[in-house]
Amino acid sequence: ILSRPTTKNGITIIPFVKISDVRFIRIFVPLIPRKVITSLLLKYFPTTSCLIYYNLVALFTLFSYRKRYAIRIVHAPVSFAIGYLISLMYPRVHHITHAQGPDELLQPYDRITIDSRLKVWIETRYMNNRSKYIVCCSKSVMSYLTNKYHQIKGKLLHIPNFIDTKSFPAPLTKPDMNTLLFIG
Repeated sequence: ILSRPTTKNGITIIPFVKISDVRFIRIFVPLIPRKVITSLLLKYFPTTSCLIYYNLVALFTLFSYRKRYAIRIVHAPVSFAIGYLISLMYPRVHHITHAQGPDELLQPYDRITIDSRLKVWIETRYMNNRSKYIVCCSKSVMSYLTNKYHQIKGKLLHIPNFIDTKSFPAPLTKPDMNTLLFIG
């Protein structure tokens, strides 16, 4: 994980900053009755409040770097639509999103609430209307998105997830088929 901007081959990669590192937040947040607002949001809209928080962090990250760097592309996940506020405030900045799998496929047993529907609606708007390209990590995700959202077919790219076999070589022994590794 990057802790500061890094330039390689003429491209500068800017990481998220910690929320406490953004001067704007340190000055104005104490003035907001955040305990009341936060408790209400977390009680009634926990997923949407997380989406709002991520968007504010992304927006304040952009604010903190925009004077030093010319930001032309934002690459963010579809999940929680992290770049949505940026896309609304800076329409000239291109957005590339990556889709690892729709929530309705990844978590089919979750209870459908107003909160979850609002999150999916915002993510869909971000993906459909604000993204220049949508990178899919698998052919099945690409096929699902193509069938569900016909208007984004020209935006979809397939770049598979991979494992660097030099850094993580496969064991030479016979694998144990009863072991399960779950990440994410």
